[in-house]
Amino acid sequence: MNKGKSDVLTFIIGLVMLAVGFYIFSAKVTVTTGFGFHIGNVGINGGVVVIPMLAGVFWWFVTPKKIAPKILTGIGAALIVASVIMNTRFYFHDNLFSYILMLVMMVGGAGLVLRVLFRGNKKEEEKEK
Repeated sequence: MNKGKSDVLTFIIGLVMLAVGFYIFSAKVTVTTGFGFHIGNVGINGGVVVIPMLAGVFWWFVTPKKIAPKILTGIGAALIVASVIMNTRFYFHDNLFSYILMLVMMVGGAGLVLRVLFRGNKKEEEKEK
């Protein structure tokens, strides 16, 4: 078989393996999230996290030309986003066979794709020498 066709076939097989592995992964993972902060043993409720943004929006409407309310609103929005991200939990529910199959498909597929992408063209290397 031609070397170019072999590389294309290897690349396609690798992509298919990656896709199947990531599909199995995405089908088996449950994602949950909460709203609020936990700093050490202190928990801040989700409603309290919204207060800085609401205060910033209120202040912004009262004095629209000042920069401080815009900064407070931005910090409040960042706190809300950080709160959701910090409380996101991933749960993996599966048996050992599916877990091993998923890992082999993902890692093996990535290996095949990278082997084709990072293999140097030997004819060009010989011409350079």
